[in-house]
Amino acid sequence: FFETTGRQAGTGAYTSWLAQGIDRRLADAAVWLCVEHWRSVGQDVRAQQLIGLAWEAGCRHPDVSDGYAGQIAASGRLTDLEAGVDVCDRALARRESSTHEGWARLTSRRNQLAGRADRSRQRPSGKFDENGNPIPLRRHHPDRPRRSRQHRFLEA
Repeated sequence: FFETTGRQAGTGAYTSWLAQGIDRRLADAAVWLCVEHWRSVGQDVRAQQLIGLAWEAGCRHPDVSDGYAGQIAASGRLTDLEAGVDVCDRALARRESSTHEGWARLTSRRNQLAGRADRSRQRPSGKFDENGNPIPLRRHHPDRPRRSRQHRFLEA
């Protein structure tokens, strides 16, 4: 369906279908079925390669986009998390009126990556709230400031 290695990597039925004028949503769904096939037979690496090649070829199926965003953001670096959010945003822009349940998963992935990016911008305090979320340090308000005002009134 998609060659994943060699000179013809990224070519195959998908690009031929698009050239022939087949509906892009149908071609995108066929790519996702191929990814699921590779995963079901234990070829996870080939499935991951296919997801990357499909994205580069223009496939914006919500599950392919979700997988690609996950691949990009896997390192957890801020730039990679932001790139993953960008992938989700570009795919969500092409949603149109589709009711595929993959769009909800893609929106959830986008929110997850955006939250991780926000948390990586802040320094953690080492404390957690009642829901288990880390509490960031307040900027410019340390518990014990280096300088403090003199007391206005003295105790006698």
